[in-house]
Amino acid sequence: MLHRAISNKAMTKPVKENASAWARIERASSLSSMTYARLKETILTCELQPGQPLNEIDLARRLGISRSPLREAIRQLQEEGLVEAYGRSLRVTLITRKGVHELYELRLALESFAAERAVGRISAKEIEDARSELKKVLRPLAKGDVWPFTNLDFQFHDLYVRNSGNDLLIDRVQRLRDHLTRIRRHVGIRVDHTEMAAQEHFAILEALDSRGQVGLRAAVETHIAAVGSRLTGCVRDDNA
Repeated sequence: MLHRAISNKAMTKPVKENASAWARIERASSLSSMTYARLKETILTCELQPGQPLNEIDLARRLGISRSPLREAIRQLQEEGLVEAYGRSLRVTLITRKGVHELYELRLALESFAAERAVGRISAKEIEDARSELKKVLRPLAKGDVWPFTNLDFQFHDLYVRNSGNDLLIDRVQRLRDHLTRIRRHVGIRVDHTEMAAQEHFAILEALDSRGQVGLRAAVETHIAAVGSRLTGCVRDDNA
């Protein structure tokens, strides 16, 4: 199994042994928000693995806080879909093929609409700057380094998302990105998949150059559907 509950042995270790990985939160009026941010980070980076049960006593001890701000943070993460009910307990939300497929269906619907709305709103300079940044990451990618491209990915998609002129849509896409980040961390990032994504980005830029709604929407839909298919194929459904 990919995911294990926190062992009794781990639960009885002194806090000092975990100090480097779990820096203690200092008291402040924003303790709940600080706890939320810290716990969310451990989920998005998969330090807390998908399917891992959330033991309030252990988490509060490791973070050096009481259980009240922790419960508020967990409640907020549950509303965002990063924590889910499991029987009478809670756990980090599983990553499944079905879940990834549905997430990318939603992303495709949102971003293809954003692309259609963005036509005519993106300046030639913005397009050229995006092309220049994309070309810069090709050299490290050719050497097997996927991170420069990966770190640029959301910025590239913002070229049309943020130019859609729809603030509610922008907010929903931003919320999805937490889940996308976690999926990438969980399944890993393959060089060949990244190379294909880079070529799909260039196709989107070509569609932007032509300034046609149909062409841009088709390029965005092709890219997001392909990424979703590639990621779904990397997910193992053995963590239920």
